[in-house]
Amino acid sequence: MLNCLYFKSSTSSSASTQIPNHSQENTPTTQNVSGEFNLTVQANSYSEIRSKIQGLPNSHGEVHLLSPDRECVQEALANTENTTLTRLISTYFNHSETASELCLHLHQRVKQARAMYAPLLELFNLIDSIHIITDSHYDHTFDIFLEFHSNNNPFPDSTNLTNIRTSLTDLKKQLDNRLAKSSSRIRNFRCATTGSAVCLVAMTVGVVAATVAVTVHAIVALAFAAAPVCGAYSERREVARLAQLDAAAKVAYVLNNDLDTIDRLVERLHTAVEGDKLLVRFGLERGRERYPIMEVLKQLCKSHQNFLRQLDDLEEHVCLCFHTVNKARSLLLQEIRNHQTL
Repeated sequence: MLNCLYFKSSTSSSASTQIPNHSQENTPTTQNVSGEFNLTVQANSYSEIRSKIQGLPNSHGEVHLLSPDRECVQEALANTENTTLTRLISTYFNHSETASELCLHLHQRVKQARAMYAPLLELFNLIDSIHIITDSHYDHTFDIFLEFHSNNNPFPDSTNLTNIRTSLTDLKKQLDNRLAKSSSRIRNFRCATTGSAVCLVAMTVGVVAATVAVTVHAIVALAFAAAPVCGAYSERREVARLAQLDAAAKVAYVLNNDLDTIDRLVERLHTAVEGDKLLVRFGLERGRERYPIMEVLKQLCKSHQNFLRQLDDLEEHVCLCFHTVNKARSLLLQEIRNHQTL
């Protein structure tokens, strides 16, 4: 008799062959990323957002899960100057909102996949618990195969994440260009301030040579005190802009990486489902013959644990992405408010 205990004997070797364990790599970058990931998923804020996402009945609650929400962001942006920087930051907020909507849509796809595979998992448990497989079990298996094959693949062969990632890449380039210009302006302000001080000191020395030497120290001190004031306000505003640009560039980069990971996970799951549907179709083509039905069941039982891990990975990264979005939005909004106080 072939049962799932026999099937499970080769599950671990199959899974390890198909999916290498990258956590065993000893590169510092991998260790840092792994450590940061573990800290994030253990945080209370991550657990809270994951509970909220899992409790959603549908994908229409994304705006309510965003923190700060759309109204709060719009209010803050309305109180800023209508500059290129403001428009770029507004673009990031829009992209982050779109990314959240897409992620929650994918979370619904994970739920659909679990529902699609639930009868198969129940069948594996049934076969694993019995001692003799009868004709009724084969008929039951065939009916489950029919139901499984009739379902559409819950995961798209291509996602809109590619479009949003391209937009984020373009946004990152624009922010980097503005960042370079802002840094250059700050250096120019500081050079100008230093130059003005030197010029004033030189003028002071000339005046002192024609007047009374006793007043040298007082005039020099006045020169150094007055020179920085000329560009201090402009420099301070530029430093604030630099902080906003730096924050926006970083969060755009992080969000793009998160979406890239999710995109690859969705692609793997789409391929896995298509492979399982192909197997099931092979079992159905010979009618209710025992041998092809049992061979297909054997292969499905070998791979189902790996498939469930992939579902868990996608669900976790979707929640992680949403957590990252909220964290980034809060950081960026704080930088905007800091700028408004200048």
